[in-house]
Amino acid sequence: MAYINAVAFALCAFLFVVHGEVIDGVVKNFHLKQRIIKCTEGKPLAQCKLLLDLEPEELDAGCFEEKDKDGTPKVYCKLSGVDALECTALSKTPNNNHLCNKYYNYQIEKRDDEFYLWRSGECVTQAISILVHCRFPAPTGAPPAAA
Repeated sequence: MAYINAVAFALCAFLFVVHGEVIDGVVKNFHLKQRIIKCTEGKPLAQCKLLLDLEPEELDAGCFEEKDKDGTPKVYCKLSGVDALECTALSKTPNNNHLCNKYYNYQIEKRDDEFYLWRSGECVTQAISILVHCRFPAPTGAPPAAA
């Protein structure tokens, strides 16, 4: 657990840096915010909580089950990424959990203005934490100073 906290803290320090990019000749600034979906082992489904940035309070991840177009059941958990430009799953802990594999049985999906992490198959019962970062627009202005 101490390892997860150390990694989360190090990544937060990096993720709070404001970045900029040029889109259509205009500098657009954005910032990254961390999310961690933390699931405890359970059957029929693991119970999941959401951690936002460095906030100590665990929030209800608002998970729900739904079948995809092929009839495969998936569990979707909200990332609280409203207004985010994109969200990306960066890592999982423990990283040797071979029952949860990115793109195969967990991934990020956008629906309307919200991002969700979905899990399927044996991954839905696993004790696992998945680190996600979401990119949000920042107020426009001068490009960020070089580090």
